[in-house]
Amino acid sequence: MPGSAPPSATEVFDRVWALTIVVRVAVELPVPAELRAALAAMPVGDRKEVEHRGETQISSLREQLDANGALVHLTERERTFLFTPAHAVPDDEWMLAITRLEALRTLAWSLGALPDLPPFDADPSTAVLDALQGTDGTLSLRPREEIERMRELAGLWFWRSRTRALRDGLWPLPAGVTHAQLDDAVRDAAAGAVADGMIASAIDGDLPAKGKAYRALGAAEWRQVSTTTNQRLHALNWLCGRAPENDWERTPLEV
Repeated sequence: MPGSAPPSATEVFDRVWALTIVVRVAVELPVPAELRAALAAMPVGDRKEVEHRGETQISSLREQLDANGALVHLTERERTFLFTPAHAVPDDEWMLAITRLEALRTLAWSLGALPDLPPFDADPSTAVLDALQGTDGTLSLRPREEIERMRELAGLWFWRSRTRALRDGLWPLPAGVTHAQLDDAVRDAAAGAVADGMIASAIDGDLPAKGKAYRALGAAEWRQVSTTTNQRLHALNWLCGRAPENDWERTPLEV
């Protein structure tokens, strides 16, 4: 169910601006767990010096974001990530900031800053950060129908990720549902997606992913495709007005 009116082009641009900052910091940040281990191995004096340097950098970043007007567009969660010393950032928050790259790509596509949105099985790429260099608030949103259509496609990939989890036993099957019925549902969905023009063709009665049937994805491949799917659906649900009061952090992850 829609949570509010869809965000305007200006609101989307401001969200892109904020996410660009978060993602840039995240991709340049060493793994927090590795930083903690390195700090723990340092003499006390060296450790305090590194920690003081980190606090100075955070203070400088805060002043810079406040001066250029970006600070107000960051969510509370994003501010916490940016203004926490690198070694103290929880690993899951760092990983979330890294994966927001796909949400950023989706929003950039919605504004026409990217000509196309790469396939859902494409490898992550930071090229969008370069593509956004020099963009300004004059960008306009793609037609609502095109964004809704992309949300439908994201919903298909999201559903396929969930059925894979059920088929692999990561979640319990709903009462009365069998593995054979799941397999039939996947074949029907793939055929319907081809007929509807959502995918060019199926592979072995399944969505094509990494050049093979979705069900044949290895565990690491599946995690990557699922992460891409989740981030894109999050962005598209927000674009389509499904977040309460357009609150980015409360955007529901649902079809």
